Amino acid sequence: MHETVSTLTTISNALETGSYDSTSDEKNIKQAIYLIAEQLKTSMNESDSIRGRLELKEEELLDLKKLIKVKHDELSELNIRLSLNEKKIENLQKELEEKDNKHKQTLEEARIDGQKKIK
Repeated sequence: MHETVSTLTTISNALETGSYDSTSDEKNIKQAIYLIAEQLKTSMNESDSIRGRLELKEEELLDLKKLIKVKHDELSELNIRLSLNEKKIENLQKELEEKDNKHKQTLEEARIDGQKKIK
């Protein structure tokens, strides 16, 4: 792209200074024009190539963004499951503690009843 701008600047300067108005061979002028045209074509082809690569990179970026969103959603779902499982564990622990206390109380009552019967 820079080469194109440079070429166009060179042409503009040559036109202003009258370089193309010289009395040199018409063949040399045609060669210069063909050379400049060829440079312009090359620059345009490079621009198209760069544009194509940029579009591919943009597509890759969009695909990566979609993948990140999917992974984020999966992570969110797993966090919800984890929270639910932690809550279940907490509830089961409370339930087991209550049963344990109940069994301890029953055992203590049975022990007291046994001691009363022994007396």
